[in-house]
Amino acid sequence: MADPNSYLITSPIYYVNAQPHVGHAYTTVLTDIIARRQRLNGLSVLLTTGTDEHGAKVAEVARGQKKTPKRFVDEQAELFKIAWQALGISYDDFIRTTEPRHEQAVELFLRQLKASGAVYEGVYEGLYCTGCEAFVDPGDLQDGLCPFHNRVPETVKEKNWFFQLSKYRDELVKRITNDKIIITPEVRKREVLSFLARGLKDISISRENQPWGIPLPFDPKQTVYVWVDALINYLTVAGFGADKAKQAAYWPAACHIIGKDILRFHCVIWPALLLAVGLEPPRQIFVHGFFTVDGQKMSKTLGNVIAPEDLVAKFGPEGARYVLVRHITPGEDTDIGLDKFSETYNAELKNGVGNLFARVLKLAQKTEGFVISVPEKHTATDLIRQSWASYHQAFNNFNLAAALEQTQRLVAWSNRSVDSEKPWTINRPDELAQVLAPILEVLRHIGLQLLPFTPRTAGTILKHLGVKLPANWLPSQFAAFEQWTPGVILATPATEHLFS
Repeated sequence: MADPNSYLITSPIYYVNAQPHVGHAYTTVLTDIIARRQRLNGLSVLLTTGTDEHGAKVAEVARGQKKTPKRFVDEQAELFKIAWQALGISYDDFIRTTEPRHEQAVELFLRQLKASGAVYEGVYEGLYCTGCEAFVDPGDLQDGLCPFHNRVPETVKEKNWFFQLSKYRDELVKRITNDKIIITPEVRKREVLSFLARGLKDISISRENQPWGIPLPFDPKQTVYVWVDALINYLTVAGFGADKAKQAAYWPAACHIIGKDILRFHCVIWPALLLAVGLEPPRQIFVHGFFTVDGQKMSKTLGNVIAPEDLVAKFGPEGARYVLVRHITPGEDTDIGLDKFSETYNAELKNGVGNLFARVLKLAQKTEGFVISVPEKHTATDLIRQSWASYHQAFNNFNLAAALEQTQRLVAWSNRSVDSEKPWTINRPDELAQVLAPILEVLRHIGLQLLPFTPRTAGTILKHLGVKLPANWLPSQFAAFEQWTPGVILATPATEHLFS
């Protein structure tokens, strides 16, 4: 089992047949925010993301652009790295499935799978969606079309190697029901259990006549099915077959963050494959919903695809991170749009946190040299404690919008206090210090709560409040920073704006 002080959290690896868009950005920012919070909890976090670079679709798109598959995937992988750098994603590992270390991990895993007796030769005859890179059941189609790509799947008949997925149905039901594999939100857990209740079919783990991929180690004429190849990335980053100490520390993975379109691969096929080779499945899988943009599905044809660089150009890196997660309910489909993002940015960041910071720190400069002490009993005391309790509960449920709602409660209280106390009318510095003390203390908690979401902005707030944050957090250290501290608050002149 993994070291309890270690935490492997993963975003999906993104298929490189298209450029990064707002859906990719949301998943990756969500993963990054959870990872940052776990670092604040003192855990040794391994945050991974990357690109899925094999498969027929990739080869098809590369041909269309008159490029070799390798040149195409190299260019596409770089686009994702640029996007994540712009959004401040603190990943520890960016895995590409064309890397030698991954190919070696896949070969080792497939050899172990073969040795387990869970694979056999056969012939697949049925439907295959190249867009999904997935074998599909007729019952999953809508009017004969793939519901995700709105295209007719091709009919294929080919020799494959099969995995005895059906053999693991009962064990999967038991583990998911008992939350040994936690699937959240609950609606997705029910969906997986309903799927399992209908029974499982064995699945192909290889493709015939697909040269752009990893050769099956025990049958080189076959190529490892791209989804099996892709799922093994989570083991590659954990040091599978290459670093026993790393694997012992980080596996099983603490959390996979995925979209609901890849639910069955991660919640059924992946745990079964791991069980077959004697490895523990991931401890938790969080599944988020889909996006529409201004009421319509994102598509190039409609011209409503929102790219990460569009968000960063309009709101800055931290503003983009904030608006992406502010109004999205975990697991539910959400309608988004630049106008909605702008409204949130202006109301909560520019006119909310930014305005509060500017007006309070400007007033606090007049109290220089005075001890600013917070009364033991104050109306803000309960507010802060309740805010943190709800904030943590929201994070535990992956409901980042609800966590930020608690932060905005603190912002609203602080702004009301400034308006009611009218500290700009107070001439005596000692009196002003006492009036500002609770407001500055609440501002400190606002900064702490924003650390996983907008780390640079939060750092600026805390720096001007005299809060010295440790470079590396120790377990329970952050909890001490959360406590109501009726001591001394040191405010330094604010020389920078949080949001323009």
